Amino acid sequence: MLVRESILKFERGVDPKKTLKIGLYNLIEEWLNQNLWDYTLPSTKYVINGDMTIDMLTSCDLRQSSNEIIIPEYIKFNKINGFFTFPGRKVKSLVGWSPEIVKGNYHCNDNLLTSLDGCPKIVNGDFTCQRNKIRFTKEYVRSRCDVKGLIEV
Repeated sequence: MLVRESILKFERGVDPKKTLKIGLYNLIEEWLNQNLWDYTLPSTKYVINGDMTIDMLTSCDLRQSSNEIIIPEYIKFNKINGFFTFPGRKVKSLVGWSPEIVKGNYHCNDNLLTSLDGCPKIVNGDFTCQRNKIRFTKEYVRSRCDVKGLIEV
């Protein structure tokens, strides 16, 4: 009977690892649910794509805890439909911390950055990177990212 109940949980076209809550998909989902500021229900916040990149359907706020957040290598943000922020996280490098596209504002203030390598390719809103280890110029930001809004350095 137990085997039959387990088999009934599987859905046609759904990866069995997802159903069983094992594998990379589950690791990504657990990390997101533990580290994202909770604006909406977890199931409506993000989509994990087939290539295991993450599209946020809302904003992505990584400032909620006083603990240092470490983004594991398997977390790769792709598109953010709102803002992306992580002020004061003691981040030294944006590699792994940045999505490809941010449709809102991007905030990396109050960190330990010495470079913007790894920043988003496109930010449709404002890009703020004040009070880091070095002061960046607007020209430097524009050389790294296509910013549609204001740049605050």
